[in-house]
Amino acid sequence: MKTNDRSLQQEKNDFLIFLGSHENPPRDVKEITRNKIQALISPSIQTVFLKIFAIHFISALVSLRICHQFELNPFHVHQSVSDYLTETFGHYGCSFGGGLYFFSQTLIFAGFLLTREEVRVLKKNLYSQITMLLLISMMLLFAAGAKISFESTILIWVAGSIIGSLLTTKFIFKLKLA
Repeated sequence: MKTNDRSLQQEKNDFLIFLGSHENPPRDVKEITRNKIQALISPSIQTVFLKIFAIHFISALVSLRICHQFELNPFHVHQSVSDYLTETFGHYGCSFGGGLYFFSQTLIFAGFLLTREEVRVLKKNLYSQITMLLLISMMLLFAAGAKISFESTILIWVAGSIIGSLLTTKFIFKLKLA
């Protein structure tokens, strides 16, 4: 029992000495801690974009499995939402709906995965983030073999993407920043 009392007393003394000391932590520890807290409180635009891009890359694969974009069918699925959209709304309706779905799904996932601070950065830089994501997506779709016609079809797909992005982000902002 005496050993336990002694160790408890020693811990108490050590704690009181700790409270009484006014030593500054080493500079590198202080700097590392400050940088980590700064990154959590105020994430950079680049960090947020890279997170959204990573989410979009995975989301795009899921999206292409469900709804082919520009005749791109990487998973060789026989049925697609694009078949339904084309039959119901025609080729232009399918292009608009495909773009809307392609980006809305990404931003819904992002809404769940980004922190409040990251959503604030997205809100502040929404148009530049969406534009970059859209351009990179079109380049990757083209590189993957998508049959993109640079006529009205791509413009309708882009319109669907932008409208879907804006509507989805409005919802996310209300949900996360309320």
